[in-house]
Amino acid sequence: LGLVAPDENKTSPSDYEAAIVAAWGNDAPRVLEQYPLTRFHGSPQKAFLQADADANVICPSYEVLGYAQGAGVAAWAFEFAHYQPARWRADGFGCSNGAELDVAPGKQTDYTRLFATHGDDVKYVFGTEIGPDGLGPPNNRTICTFTVGERELSREIQMRWTAFARTGNPEVGDAGWPPYHGLPGQASTLLFADLATDDAGIAPKEGLHAGDCVFWQNLWRGSDNAAIVL
Repeated sequence: LGLVAPDENKTSPSDYEAAIVAAWGNDAPRVLEQYPLTRFHGSPQKAFLQADADANVICPSYEVLGYAQGAGVAAWAFEFAHYQPARWRADGFGCSNGAELDVAPGKQTDYTRLFATHGDDVKYVFGTEIGPDGLGPPNNRTICTFTVGERELSREIQMRWTAFARTGNPEVGDAGWPPYHGLPGQASTLLFADLATDDAGIAPKEGLHAGDCVFWQNLWRGSDNAAIVL
């Protein structure tokens, strides 16, 4: 975003196209067609992050869920989708890596609804409001005071994680958590978000990412890069 010196502002459509070409080479036209900027309110950062996450983390994870289902092993899918910057700092550094990595602004905006970067859920699993910054020095101790909604989000996550560790089944609490079962377009993923800032709370979502994962499956089968993707 160019919000963190000396990063350059690279938020134009041409910047996005160049990044996609650099990442996917000859497959870039198909990726650009699947992830047009219009899907992401014109944001190259959000579009590229989603394409990258789908290709390298999200869709491979759903592949594993499919294998588990095929083997008769009960499994549950979730997605953490909440952005919490350090509200006491103008730059937002310390609570979500998104601000320090210059892919999210230093405060919550429309841009950050249902937005999260890798590891943002960890402090909610452990209820950590004061602790080390995930990116280390120079901001190695940070204060991430939860709002009322965030504290409830943390409580709900902790309740499910401990139930799963104790019994092998995370289905507790007010919002149900159905096992991942059925075709990808019908199987449920439990979304963890904060209703006050994300316009969505904790609820199961059917077919989350299913369309994009079909795209990646088809691309992997016909791509020279298929060997590096699960």
